[in-house]
Amino acid sequence: NHSNFFSLCVRNSAVRRATTDGMKHYIKATALCLHLVLIVGLCACEEQDGSASGAVSSEVMDGWINNAWTGFGAFCAGDEELAMVSEIAGANAATYGEIMPEQFREVANWMGLGKDDVFMDMGSGVGKTVAQAWLEYGVQLSVGVELVPSRHAIAVSSMLEVAELFKTEYPNLGSMDCFDEEGVHECCFIPKHDASADWSMQLTGRKVEEEVPQCARLLQGDMLKQDLENVTTVWISSLCMGPEQLDSAVAKLEVEAPKLRRVASIKRLPGGLLGFEEDVPMHLPMSWTADVDDTQFPKDVAVHLYSRSPEPADPTT
Repeated sequence: NHSNFFSLCVRNSAVRRATTDGMKHYIKATALCLHLVLIVGLCACEEQDGSASGAVSSEVMDGWINNAWTGFGAFCAGDEELAMVSEIAGANAATYGEIMPEQFREVANWMGLGKDDVFMDMGSGVGKTVAQAWLEYGVQLSVGVELVPSRHAIAVSSMLEVAELFKTEYPNLGSMDCFDEEGVHECCFIPKHDASADWSMQLTGRKVEEEVPQCARLLQGDMLKQDLENVTTVWISSLCMGPEQLDSAVAKLEVEAPKLRRVASIKRLPGGLLGFEEDVPMHLPMSWTADVDDTQFPKDVAVHLYSRSPEPADPTT
């Protein structure tokens, strides 16, 4: 407790107030205590408010996700949506399940998500990972593509609430704006341009004079029709994707994502990923296994990991 610490310092110095020399010691001791309290206070603020690369801590992000995505039921698709999804992506593709925030952190840390990344969730459901990559990991752009319209609508509604929570929690950190244009919903945070805003610079992980926006973008549609030119990292919740849909996704990543460096997928990619090495898979609980008590049913699901192969050395150099 900072106030108690300060009071203790003052009490210990009070015995010296009776003489001139004692007063000098008292002033010096009090100034030292104020200095220490300031340092301790600044450190405490950094630990409480900052995260390694994004604008919010994991604890704050968990609270926001719990608030913004509460009350929507089981995210079930309607009959017309089921028919549409089955025709495009396979018979079971509309079945809903998601990676949870704590487990996504393990995937994001393996990906090394940071301010220079463009992250994409192919089949983003209600958008939780998109929000987490955006604000907790501070990526340049976090994109979610969801085929089911009702789930996309929940993602948009929840993202707007998270943006409002951010503005309330960090009113002086920068500007937060959201817009919806031609089916593309986007929210962008722009750090405050203020040379004295050291706190802003530390939390965002960027130099404040750059004013580089970090954005979240939600798209409703077929993931196979999206632009991948600048995408660097991809999460595919692919458990219920049909084989043709997954093959098509792999082919698209190989041809249309030149900056791609890491991919994580629940299903093992058939034939691997051209130009990538397969890492040792993670085993993580998912939303559909978290509450399973049956010892016959595995609580952890394999997450298959792919890293771009290093460029071969130039023999002429």
